Amino acid sequence: MTKRRLGLFVLMCGVGGALTLAGSIAGASIRLGAGRNSGLFAGALVGGVVGVLLAAWIACRFGIIPHSSHGSTTVGGVVGFGVAAAIATSNLHMPIIPLLSETLVGFGAILGDLLAARAAERSR
Repeated sequence: MTKRRLGLFVLMCGVGGALTLAGSIAGASIRLGAGRNSGLFAGALVGGVVGVLLAAWIACRFGIIPHSSHGSTTVGGVVGFGVAAAIATSNLHMPIIPLLSETLVGFGAILGDLLAARAAERSR
């Protein structure tokens, strides 16, 4: 893994994880009527998606990823977050699994970046 992709991984996991946590804390105080923890889960989902979008923007802004791979990196990160959310919510009894599932955001973003790089190579 190159330094650039390692930086992308750390950025995606860090920002995505921090905003997922912040969203779940903010959402915990909201009662949505769909259950006792519905606000917590909704806040975590919104925070996580916003975190991925923000991390992808930061990565593009500071040259970690080229502008041409911004879209696929963002989609990969959001898909990774979706998988991580599904794994985390079904394994809340073991705290390490939700923490480790956040790495799927970084792996999804790297996969999106790789796919964009391959598509650029093919078009040449």
